Amino acid sequence: MGGTGAWRALTAYDKGCDVMLESCQAFGKGRSGYVEPEASHLTSPMMWILFSLVLVLVLGLGPVQSQTSNMFERIKQVQKRHEDALFEISGVNAVGIGKEGQEYVLHVYVNEEVNPTPGRDVPDQLEGVRVVVIKEKGEFWALTALPLDNGPEHRQTFPPPVPMGVSTSNDLLCAAGTLGFRAQDPNTGQVGYITNNHVAVAGSGLGCPNSAPIGTDQLQAGVLDSGCNTPATDIGDLDRFIPIQFGLFSSNLVDAAFVASSTGLISNSILDIGPPVGTARDPVLAEFVQKSGRTTSLTTGQVRSVNATVRINYGIIPGLCGSARFLGQVAIVDVFGPFGRGGDSGSPVLSLSGEPVGLLFGGRVFRCARFRRTWRCFGGRVWSRGRARRCG
Repeated sequence: MGGTGAWRALTAYDKGCDVMLESCQAFGKGRSGYVEPEASHLTSPMMWILFSLVLVLVLGLGPVQSQTSNMFERIKQVQKRHEDALFEISGVNAVGIGKEGQEYVLHVYVNEEVNPTPGRDVPDQLEGVRVVVIKEKGEFWALTALPLDNGPEHRQTFPPPVPMGVSTSNDLLCAAGTLGFRAQDPNTGQVGYITNNHVAVAGSGLGCPNSAPIGTDQLQAGVLDSGCNTPATDIGDLDRFIPIQFGLFSSNLVDAAFVASSTGLISNSILDIGPPVGTARDPVLAEFVQKSGRTTSLTTGQVRSVNATVRINYGIIPGLCGSARFLGQVAIVDVFGPFGRGGDSGSPVLSLSGEPVGLLFGGRVFRCARFRRTWRCFGGRVWSRGRARRCG
């Protein structure tokens, strides 16, 4: 894995959401989290680590700029009109909006292993909007096998209530991803947490998303981190998920699942960060963001591109389960080392002041999904340092 950035992919999925809300809030200061018991489960023989896509904001060279200006909206329309044609160019993996100095531009991400001279094929400008080519080695993927690195404390088994930002998986295969945000369904009162579909809903065998049945047990630590044969703590059951639709021109907005649990089993506190604060929101260009994850622990990134459309490959071998296109994502660049690696999938991404902004789900240059729209799909609310306040 590796690469210089990350994409934010937790935007709202307007089709197939159980409940749609206009806004979603996390929360002001106040009381801290909650707690509870555990159980155990078996694993499966396959050893691989889920790669996560994280939602991160890019750090700017000046004050954070509004993403609702007339110019920004105009460039969104230019992007929409030309995006499909750009994806027809060899090696193009993603298209998003960025800033070069004070100028809004279109970013076109190209796999230089496929197209070493993209400047010959990608236009310099479209309808007066400058186009900037960003070269990357390889394609973007949602999961891959990697050795352990910087986050040993995030891979251990915790007594309940377990914190967010640590190792998890279901009990169907030997894998590991990351617990995202604790949340609550305002309609039923059910407490649980959000992570990636390809973490909680991965099936046995190839580990493809959309494959685990509703009710599948979810564990902490992930089966890979408990030795692939040692029972881990049962912290909840798969309650619902947003199906990932595969195809070169599919239109996904999130890679997300909701696991039903309890305040006795899971805490609202994120390891190395603490409970979220403030209101859940979207990241903006040039903003710095932070994430806590199973493999690389606490890291910082900066938002490079927003409103990005990106193709993500799924499977133990990238693409083995298929390729899916995601809309409205955010690309985040590394700061002080990799923002995320394999096993960080599902990691909570927050502003530096602690507001929820995304969920890591994929990698190389991109890693993030907008959190506010993701949770809107599940019709929920998030626990932070204080009361859980209803979204909407």
